[in-house]
Amino acid sequence: MKQIRPKLPVLILSMHLEEQYARRAFRAGAAGYITKDRSRAELVKAINKAITGGRYASPTVAEKLVFDMERGTDRPLHEALSHGEFEVMRFIALGKTVSEIAEGGDVVAAAGLPLSPRAQPTAATAPADERDGARKAHGFP
Repeated sequence: MKQIRPKLPVLILSMHLEEQYARRAFRAGAAGYITKDRSRAELVKAINKAITGGRYASPTVAEKLVFDMERGTDRPLHEALSHGEFEVMRFIALGKTVSEIAEGGDVVAAAGLPLSPRAQPTAATAPADERDGARKAHGFP
């Protein structure tokens, strides 16, 4: 959106309270971040703030962002990940397939990832005999 209309203020209305989502939104150029559980009056306040060129974060998100800043930026990047995101990253590092990660259920849901245990294997994750058959079907040796 910012590439198409760089001066357009974007206010993110999200169901996610975690500050890592707000941090990512602000880094991407959002003018504000507010969660869906906030009042209508606060939403109007956020919209007005964004329209006038300001920045808006709900008090809860703002406090979490400040605490995060106070901790410093010298901490490892993986510490900024949610528990679910960290677990998915760990599974990837262990060489798990998308299907195997999706079978983690709660971990995948906690990371907010739309993975399904019925995920179709890619060429990289399909068994060798399936890959060979697919290559031959498409005219490759």
